[in-house]
Amino acid sequence: LKGENHKRREDYFWSQRTYPSGDRASAAQALAAARATAASAPGGRSAQVLTGTILSGVWRSIGPTGFFGAQGGYFDSSPQIDAGRVTAIAPSPLAGGQLIIGSASGGVWSTPSLGAGWAALTDAQCSLNVGAVSVDPVNPSLVYAATGEWNDNSTGCGILRSSDGGLTWTTTGQVQFQNLAFGRVLIDPATAGSTFATILLAAGNNGLYRSTNSGTSWSYVNGTAYGASVIAHPTKTGVMFYGDADYYSPQNRSVYRSTDHGATWAPLPLPPTTTTATIGRTELAASAAAANKIFALIANATTGKLLGLFRWDDSLSTWTQLAASGVYTGDPRGDFGAQGSYDLAILVDPRNAQH
Repeated sequence: LKGENHKRREDYFWSQRTYPSGDRASAAQALAAARATAASAPGGRSAQVLTGTILSGVWRSIGPTGFFGAQGGYFDSSPQIDAGRVTAIAPSPLAGGQLIIGSASGGVWSTPSLGAGWAALTDAQCSLNVGAVSVDPVNPSLVYAATGEWNDNSTGCGILRSSDGGLTWTTTGQVQFQNLAFGRVLIDPATAGSTFATILLAAGNNGLYRSTNSGTSWSYVNGTAYGASVIAHPTKTGVMFYGDADYYSPQNRSVYRSTDHGATWAPLPLPPTTTTATIGRTELAASAAAANKIFALIANATTGKLLGLFRWDDSLSTWTQLAASGVYTGDPRGDFGAQGSYDLAILVDPRNAQH
């Protein structure tokens, strides 16, 4: 089949997990089954270790490991007892600090050793579906993990908060966030480090949520649906940006800007050559090396392919379109360059904004 196939893979996934009556196992049942499988594995999930030397400049897998029974097929490759797809990577702000990742259906994991050994952190929590993980830039013992994965709308049960680096957790927003999914949790750099007064923003599949008390309570601040990305300006205190891909009300699609730590928002002008009909998923990034430049990678809402890469100049209030093209494989089983609503990502080097 040509074209975007991730929805068909999702249909196949659920067809194997749905009873003839149409009912599906609850999240609690699925989680219990996963725990039973993990408990029967030699050494358990957290005992998985990958040894070796991390090679500079060379990409290779650093785990977590634990694949079993890989089928090698297009729709059913590699059933896993461990992490699954990685949806979030959150490094420590401290040199030599632990690296924390979140996975689509395998929970939160950490490594203190550049990937040479991994530990599962959230097996006892309410959901293993994780869409976003953030580590506090001032106090890396404070970790936030949003359950519910935005890419595939695998729903969760709240936002997990840890004050001891992921050893123990509390769940926030259990009522508000039940059956929601998230793409990003932003920790306001200006108020970071507090266990009771940090401002947080969580981009979810029905809008943007904000907390002014380190996640204890949340309010709904931007009701435009399907925002996967929210970032802070690298140097301007309180200035933030939010990428909206509202599938239900296209007139709301835009990049939004806030000047009051995310309390209120206003849309920016549309990037050149785009319309509200064509703007799809929007991922944002910024670099301290070019503080006033905000980069927006936007998918085409109609085709799923790359609509364009754009740069907002926050000092001149203007957009520039940059040269960029998507990855189109021509694979008859599906073109991975047409999955912009599913696997779109951008990051800008904090030391060199040309990268």
